Amino acid sequence: MQPLLRKAVNDDASAVAEVIISSRKAFIPYAPMAHSAVETHHWVRNILMPSCRVSVACMAEAVVGILATSEAKGISWIDQLYVLPGFVGQGMGLRRFPGPSGSIHSRPMQAHAASTSGTASAR
Repeated sequence: MQPLLRKAVNDDASAVAEVIISSRKAFIPYAPMAHSAVETHHWVRNILMPSCRVSVACMAEAVVGILATSEAKGISWIDQLYVLPGFVGQGMGLRRFPGPSGSIHSRPMQAHAASTSGTASAR
């Protein structure tokens, strides 16, 4: 089953925050979050959603992955990329997410990330 990729809407803010919280707890348990779950939900709704292009990957209408991007000087930056632990390893982090108008990003993006099994790199 392929995920539905779409632009996040305000009603997705809570699910976006939960994906971030769950992923961090599962994959970076040695680095406690600097903010509480309540503060993270507030940040997603009031800072991240209004200031970035946030896209979600959904399976059976549930948000299972998020991508937040911004642009500076004509370059797209990946600000946040999280996938729920049960959906990691299925290529979702490498898929193209919808841009702000619902279209696919027209600019190439590079992502370099450390994983629990070593260093991963994607284009």
